[in-house]
Amino acid sequence: MLGRLTKLFQVPHFTRRDDAFWMVFMTYTNREKAAKTRLDKLGIENYLPLFTIRSEDARRPDTELQLSNTIFARCDLRKYPSLSKPGNFIYEQPRHPDMHEGEVLVAMESCWRVEMLSEKFNVERVRTTVRPGTPCRLTSGPLSGSEGYCDDMQTFFFLPLPEMDTYAKLPLTAKYVVADGALKVD
Repeated sequence: MLGRLTKLFQVPHFTRRDDAFWMVFMTYTNREKAAKTRLDKLGIENYLPLFTIRSEDARRPDTELQLSNTIFARCDLRKYPSLSKPGNFIYEQPRHPDMHEGEVLVAMESCWRVEMLSEKFNVERVRTTVRPGTPCRLTSGPLSGSEGYCDDMQTFFFLPLPEMDTYAKLPLTAKYVVADGALKVD
């Protein structure tokens, strides 16, 4: 049986449209949230990747930016030629003008998964070209059915993200982990 988060991750959260494209924009330093507010006021669909941080001494969790100086927005730049005015807190050129929408969507899905995971787990984004452990599949919990890697001490689970060589590193809290289809660990 698939877990709640596993089911949620199976359906892409962001989609394509013919009238506007998702792009990556560079914002002024420490003005990401102000840029989001401005884009919202202009009616431009946007996504500012955040993640939840929990500390033992805080009563409520806090949120932090996943990517500094970056915001994703879907728009037709011909309709918004003044998007880069100083009051919008966005630099004149898209951050990666040669980046295709497909690549932007992959990056956004990756950020969105980390954001969803951070609401339930302490999560860390990890980039590595080396396989982070032994292949395993979770069989219980909200991520049951997810395949990824367990570290040698079996304390962390590395969930592959849509971006190449990127993983969400989570504390391994599943009741059972099946590695290579045979080994069971409590």
